[in-house]
Amino acid sequence: MTKNAPLVVVAAQVLVTVLALPAISGCTAELDEGGDHDHEHPVDMVAGRNAGHTQQGLARAGRWQPSADVLAAGDAQQVGYNPAPSWDDGANCSGGATDGALTLRDHLLGYFPQIASVGIYNCRVIAGTNSMSLHGVGRALDIMIPTVGGDADNDLGDPIAAWLIENAAAIGMQTIIWDHSIWRVTYDPRIHEYTGSNPHVDHLHVEINVAAGNENQPWFDAPFGPAACAALTGGESVIDNGDDCLRVYGPGQYWRDESVGYGGDLLWTNAFEAGAPSNWAEWSLPFEAPGTYEVAAYVEPSFGVHRQARYQVRAGGQDHVVTIDQGAASGWAVLGTYDFTGAAGEGVKVFDNTSGPVASEQHIVVDALRVRPPSAPPPPEEPPPEEPPPEEPPPEEPPPGEPPTEEPPTEEPPTEEPPPGQGPVDEGPVDDDDPGTITPQTRLEPSVNGAGCSAAPPGASFAVLLAAIARRRRKLA
Repeated sequence: MTKNAPLVVVAAQVLVTVLALPAISGCTAELDEGGDHDHEHPVDMVAGRNAGHTQQGLARAGRWQPSADVLAAGDAQQVGYNPAPSWDDGANCSGGATDGALTLRDHLLGYFPQIASVGIYNCRVIAGTNSMSLHGVGRALDIMIPTVGGDADNDLGDPIAAWLIENAAAIGMQTIIWDHSIWRVTYDPRIHEYTGSNPHVDHLHVEINVAAGNENQPWFDAPFGPAACAALTGGESVIDNGDDCLRVYGPGQYWRDESVGYGGDLLWTNAFEAGAPSNWAEWSLPFEAPGTYEVAAYVEPSFGVHRQARYQVRAGGQDHVVTIDQGAASGWAVLGTYDFTGAAGEGVKVFDNTSGPVASEQHIVVDALRVRPPSAPPPPEEPPPEEPPPEEPPPEEPPPGEPPTEEPPTEEPPTEEPPPGQGPVDEGPVDDDDPGTITPQTRLEPSVNGAGCSAAPPGASFAVLLAAIARRRRKLA
């Protein structure tokens, strides 16, 4: 299945009218200057956090076209333009990067993690000319962005170019060349198609003026970057769509906005079969300190459909891939518990591509993301305290003037007397002369009378007497 066609009509971007180059006053020489297509990259490249990573963004058809808002902000920037000195066989090369270019480079690498590397100095001419490149005096920067199939990665490069345009006056930014387009403060209009032999799809070539090279522009007094999401200080945090910590990528016509979901708003796109994503989103998680957190994504059941929504959790220097059945989810779907270190680049991504066939209308919801410390197990239940036995009620007191009630005396059982003429019987030791003639009998424990005496059971004395007489007769026989 191919990516579904948009369901809504997207307003076309305002296109800037491109004037014929000869009609631009002084443009011919400046265009040659701006045609610095950098076949030889600077010799002092410094790697960024994206160095060696695979493609992460998306290319768009056509050349770089900033939004109308960015172009309007750029038109308001007043920046002095300073070309490079004459080449003179390299005699005018500065020998290294300017302080301003180094400062700007370091901050760009910190602000934009998608940058693979930045290079500044290279003593050379603009290819095909005898004019010195601004790299030769250390006032040009090559901001390297990996391509997507040989095309410019607009999702990663366009935000950098837009920020530089919007802050050109503060920085001293005079030229930007990126993805077949050139923006320069001396042009009218300031942006038009770039026709140099190198289309600049793998890097932005940017130039600063002399004041910026000497760090005499306002930005260098208090460097600032693009708006970034606030640091996560611990406890529970929820990042909703529309927050600074969530960015969405890919063609805008494939993102749909609905007035439901967490906070009353969500985005969705359709899943499709492909080896690389078309539309995807990233929640950044800038934890202030290391910690263990449970991660969960919010899924609105009326729009969450795709059974194999693929998430990638970056934590502790590792990528963890989690597949969620959004069609079976409702509310918070837990992605797992992970150990975060607080390092740059930690976060969660969700992609729209899958390796197998996909049915139609397999929506993938992008809404809120929740992080919180894992729940502690509940404490063991303590047994309820034993209730004390009920107290015996106190004896009732007789009414005043009445004598206490006397309990009747307990009658002692009468003492059994032996039959007349028969005294107490002493059983004595067992006769062992003829043990085979002794019949075992069950011993009956005597009962105890009230006087503490033992009383034989009725008839016992008479039976003992007869046994004794019988023994005596045997002995006399």
